[in-house]
Amino acid sequence: LSYSITGLYSILNELQIAASTEELANQFDSLLGLNKQLRNNFYRKLIYANSFAMTDSTTQIKNAAFFDTKYNYSSSYVNELEKLCCEAYQIDFKNENDVNKMLEWVNKAVYTDKFIDKDFLGMNRESILYYFSTLYFKNAWNKKYLSKDNVVEPFYLLDGTQIDTTYMKHSYSINSYYDYESYISFEDYYLNGNASITYIVPNIF
Repeated sequence: LSYSITGLYSILNELQIAASTEELANQFDSLLGLNKQLRNNFYRKLIYANSFAMTDSTTQIKNAAFFDTKYNYSSSYVNELEKLCCEAYQIDFKNENDVNKMLEWVNKAVYTDKFIDKDFLGMNRESILYYFSTLYFKNAWNKKYLSKDNVVEPFYLLDGTQIDTTYMKHSYSINSYYDYESYISFEDYYLNGNASITYIVPNIF
């Protein structure tokens, strides 16, 4: 279950390390677009660039693998996970206290009580490994959206029908933009300039 491209990329990258054959490892390389070394270097940069905590600006990426005590696991694989900033734990999936520790890890990572529970995991007797990749993002806009500035104006549907729609007004400080002929892109920054969102707008007026 994936909520972000970053999380999916992280888990696929961790799975590739456990590939049992060269052919399977090559398939992961093809899927992810980079070989293992380049991919790991890229991911470490992503982690370092998106791990900070300030008063009004926090972004954190965390990863963990939980192994069941049912089997022994390769120490070299665990070492490879650590290189990707992925924590590794071995717990008893049949022990409720141990499972609660896994749930607690996720809930703490996203700063939310009961974000997931045991039912969410879908555990059964064949469960032996869980990967988690969390992205916590909490930032204030550099220029805030204020509801008092909202306006109601017409919105036109494809059939020409007009409906009154509430729009948010927002002032931008656009220092630069990129013109790609058919569209332009520009950024809107969060407080402290640690994060931004990129808008892509059709170049039709």
